[in-house]
Amino acid sequence: MAHLDPQNIYKKITTIKNSDVLIVDVRTKEEFAISWLHNAINIPLSDSHRHLPRLQQAKHVIAYCNTGIDSTKFYQKAHEAGHTHVMNLIGGMIAWERSSLPIDQKKKTLPIMRQTFLIAWTMILLWVILGFWANPYWLLMSGFVWAGLLFAWATGICAMSKLLAFAPWNKVASCNNSCYSKE
Repeated sequence: MAHLDPQNIYKKITTIKNSDVLIVDVRTKEEFAISWLHNAINIPLSDSHRHLPRLQQAKHVIAYCNTGIDSTKFYQKAHEAGHTHVMNLIGGMIAWERSSLPIDQKKKTLPIMRQTFLIAWTMILLWVILGFWANPYWLLMSGFVWAGLLFAWATGICAMSKLLAFAPWNKVASCNNSCYSKE
């Protein structure tokens, strides 16, 4: 019963009360921020020794990682510490996703550099069209944006990309304190 496949883990998660189960993602915080199982908390394997006492608060503990290797190590550490109510997801997130089971994940956006090029070239095209149809002074604006792209290419510094990083759709989803382990 300790090592279960994704379907059996999903069955356990859906039949056990939320307050009775603790789902532990032992991947890094960066991996956890991309995708996670619903109601999971993040206890990276490297910090797991500090958080093992916390496992006693739940009747059932389900551990997972990306492939099942690190969660097996976590499972072994937990059992050595006397926590026999820990279960391991065989195959980790890869197997979970292959089984088409639900996950929570960060909203996907275009990379900032692609957004920058898309906006810059759209502005250049728009201002060139306005320059020919409305007023030739619009051509100066397209030249200004083109010069900014050239400067960004030459120096690696792009003001438009820095501004786009603050756009609401580019904000990294920050988890509230319930996502990450405390202590």
